[in-house]
Amino acid sequence: MKTIFYIVRHGQSYSNESNANDEMTSSLEKKGSLTPLGRKQAEDLAKELKRIHFDAIIASDMTRARDTATIIGKVLQLPLRLETLLRERDRGKHLLGMNEKEIRKYLGAIYEEYLSFSTEQQFHHRFFDDYETYYEAAIRMKKCLQKISEEYSNKTVLGVTHGAITRAFLAYIGFAPFSSLPSGSFQNCGYIKLMYDGKSFHVEETKGLNNI
Repeated sequence: MKTIFYIVRHGQSYSNESNANDEMTSSLEKKGSLTPLGRKQAEDLAKELKRIHFDAIIASDMTRARDTATIIGKVLQLPLRLETLLRERDRGKHLLGMNEKEIRKYLGAIYEEYLSFSTEQQFHHRFFDDYETYYEAAIRMKKCLQKISEEYSNKTVLGVTHGAITRAFLAYIGFAPFSSLPSGSFQNCGYIKLMYDGKSFHVEETKGLNNI
């Protein structure tokens, strides 16, 4: 059993442009939309990926990922399937819509203490009860890919998801230390080629992944 995954980060959204977090709520829908550059990034990646035969395209249902996948799917002539388990890491209602500067101001001394933690501590830290840790996001992505692999054994799947959850997953599978995968290190419409052999994940190729 072997499944090949191309894990793509969505194209640039307005939230990326403003360095804000845009979880999926109606008031923040605009932030989750692709910018003109983001749409072009998706179009360019679609042209590049035409050389590869994909059996399916599966995307997070969040606007920026869904729209990126729709653009790519039209070029690859594949129907789009949405998967909630591929959503971005959920920072909870308290931090919803905030950029890093706003979070730092909102949390104050709590955030300053967080910055003094080791990378491992940060990976598992929870600010609020509804805050999804990086570790939890990585586990969610692992379970999602394993579930997909059962359906697409010996096939190639294109998955469109988000930056933070993918960085957490890469650290979790031992590809690179989490400290070497900071925010912004996985570029918009970059991709990770993964092979899953039924037991473990192996990174075979990366594009748009900085500092590695």
